[in-house]
Amino acid sequence: MASHTLLRTIIIFSVLPLLGGCSLLAPSPRTSDVGPHERVYFASYNLVWNALQKSLVKYPIHTNNIDAGLLITESIKNRKLWTPLLPQSSKYNHSTYVLTARVTRGHFDGRDSVRVEIEKKISLERDFFSGQEPLPSDGLEEKSILYRIGRELTLESALRKAYEKKQ
Repeated sequence: MASHTLLRTIIIFSVLPLLGGCSLLAPSPRTSDVGPHERVYFASYNLVWNALQKSLVKYPIHTNNIDAGLLITESIKNRKLWTPLLPQSSKYNHSTYVLTARVTRGHFDGRDSVRVEIEKKISLERDFFSGQEPLPSDGLEEKSILYRIGRELTLESALRKAYEKKQ
């Protein structure tokens, strides 16, 4: 009887991974990209701040405070500056959004590091009497801005190296 129980235990433990494997390989539902997006850059604070400003040169700026590390845009009508690749529902047509960038200094392994966090707050105002309704962001504009900051820093570094080499 003990061998029968041992055989049953072996079969159960050999079949369980196979049953779980199917669920592990199945595509998981896509999580939404709601909330701030951030990236850490290994450069000086002033270089990252200038790269952020260059990345947002087309945006109307409401607050530009380098000491607090805060940059906020004016309220922007949807699709005025950024056109999403995928079609959005019609409820986004009458929405506005504000981008907020927070820049924080830090050190990692003895190097200067700067964390940039970008949040897009989309709001929809249906009519005069109802309040603003928050809508989720797809996160693409925020990721695009973080990418542009990285490219600006790469260009700045390459120009500085070329200048030093020329001297």
